Amino acid sequence: MKRPILRQISESLEEIMQKRGISAKELAQMSKIGYSSLIPILKGSRDFGVTKLVSIINALECSPEMVFQKVLAPTKNNGNYLTTTKNKYPIQYIAVFVSIITTTYCMVYEINSKTKKKAVLAFDLGCGQNPDEFIDRIANSIQTIIIKNFQCSANNKNIAVFTSVQQYEGTNNRIKIQNNGDNLFAKFVIESDVITNYRALLGNQNGICITINDGSVILYSTDHGKNFTKLQGYGFPIADTAGNHWLGCEAIKHVINVKENIESNTLLADKISTCFNDDVNLLAENVMLKPWITYNKVSSIVRELMCEEDKPRELVKESANLLLQKIESIDRQLQITLPLVLAGDLANIYKPFFPTKRISTYKDSIHILLLNYGLQVLQNHM
Repeated sequence: MKRPILRQISESLEEIMQKRGISAKELAQMSKIGYSSLIPILKGSRDFGVTKLVSIINALECSPEMVFQKVLAPTKNNGNYLTTTKNKYPIQYIAVFVSIITTTYCMVYEINSKTKKKAVLAFDLGCGQNPDEFIDRIANSIQTIIIKNFQCSANNKNIAVFTSVQQYEGTNNRIKIQNNGDNLFAKFVIESDVITNYRALLGNQNGICITINDGSVILYSTDHGKNFTKLQGYGFPIADTAGNHWLGCEAIKHVINVKENIESNTLLADKISTCFNDDVNLLAENVMLKPWITYNKVSSIVRELMCEEDKPRELVKESANLLLQKIESIDRQLQITLPLVLAGDLANIYKPFFPTKRISTYKDSIHILLLNYGLQVLQNHM
C-alpha cells in the first residue's frame, strides 16, 4: 500500500475507534494482533496484509466501506453541493436523527440554501429493531420532510444521514443497519446515543455525562473525548439504578407496601392502583408478562406527581443518590473533580438532586444541541 493510502485508512480506523470508545490496547486484544504490531498500522506508517485488516474490521464490528471511505470516496466541494466519487451524486441534503426513548428528533439541512427544517417523530430508533424497518423509517421520514418543506423529492443517493441510536450494543443488527444505510444513502453514520450526548454537551472536554432514559449510563473521559469509560448501561434489574425502569419498579414496591400496611397510603399509590383496577395481582401479572411497558407506565405517574407530593420526589432523590455514589467513586479513583452533565429524557427531573456547582449548563435545549452536533459530524466527514 502507498503511504497516503495507509494514512487515510489509519484516519478512518481512528474515527471508528473513537465512536466505539475503543482504545488501541483494547483493539489489540479484540483483534488478536500484537500491540507493538498494531500501533504502526494505526499511525499509518506500516503496510499490512488482508488477514490483519479483516481481524481489525471484525473486532471493530464495522463494514469494510467504513475503513476505506477516505480511500474510495474522497470528498470534493463543488460550491453549493458536496460530491463523492463513491456514488457520483451531489449530496444535497443532510439528515440528522436523534432518538430519545419513544421520540426521535429529526433535522433536514438543505446544503444549497443552508435551510434547516426540524420535525418530532413518534417513533424510536434502536439497534434492537428490524434493520429493514429501521432504514425504511428513516428514508420515509426524510422524503416526507423534503416534500413538505422543499416541495420536491430527493434521490437517497443525494442524502447523507447521521443517526444517534439507543440499544447500540445490539451488535448483529447494528452491522446490518450500517450496511443497509451505506447501500441506500450517500453517507450513513450511526452512533451510540450516550456518546452523542457526551460529545454534543461536553465536546472535547474531560468530563462525566450521565444519560437517563429507561435506564442510565455514566460515561466519562480523561483524554478529551478520545476514549471513554462506561459505568452501568447494562439494563435493569442487573444494573441501571436510575431511569424509568428503576423508578417504575420502586413505585410498584411502594404500592405493594401500602396494600400490606407497611407504608402509609399516597396519591402515587392510589393512581397506580387505579390503572390496574385496584388489583395487586393484575399489577403483578403485568410486571411478569410485559415488565418494561409496565415500568414505563408507572414511571410516567411518578413523573406526573413530582410537584404534588413527597413520595415521587423521594424515589427520584433515592435514585439520584445512587448515581452520586458512582460519581464519588470516579472522583476518588481519578483524584480530580470532572464537570458533569445530565442528558436523556429524565435529565430534568434528576437535576434538582445534584449539586448545583457540579452541573454544567448549556444555552440551547438538549435536542437542539444533539441535532447540531450530528450536522457538524457529517459536515466534518465530507
